Amino acid sequence: MKTVTSIITSLCLLTQIPLSASQETHKRAAENLVEIMGTKVAFKSAFTPVFNNQIQQALAAQGISQGKIDRIKEAGGTLADNIVNDPKYMASMGEIYVEAFSEDEIKDLITFYETPTGKKVMKMLPILSVRGAQIGDTIAADNMVPFQAEMKKILLEEE
Repeated sequence: MKTVTSIITSLCLLTQIPLSASQETHKRAAENLVEIMGTKVAFKSAFTPVFNNQIQQALAAQGISQGKIDRIKEAGGTLADNIVNDPKYMASMGEIYVEAFSEDEIKDLITFYETPTGKKVMKMLPILSVRGAQIGDTIAADNMVPFQAEMKKILLEEE
């Protein structure tokens, strides 16, 4: 019985070696994809206008001077830089792709993003995302009065 258990244990350990190597190549492929996709630039391109718009609206409504608001926006730029330059950011982004895509799918994505169309997608996606968020903000603003009325009604109800 000990011999059978030893054989099974040995086989289990041996099967872990290729799996570990496979996981490592999968991880490296995902990190390569994240780099090729320009994830750092995309994050900053999406983060900065949204952050600046929210800061502008929130602080201007409180009567904060434009000079201070501008300085806070600059600090937000530093925040974005700190986020994307934190080693945990790129590693975590790679992990997201490892969880979502097989290694072969990641290699297919890399191949796509290296094409002219893939490069255009990478260039346009942050712009399209910001424009989409702006459309969402506009439509949300158009619907805010009825929402606020409904919210007030709910809050004033007795429980």
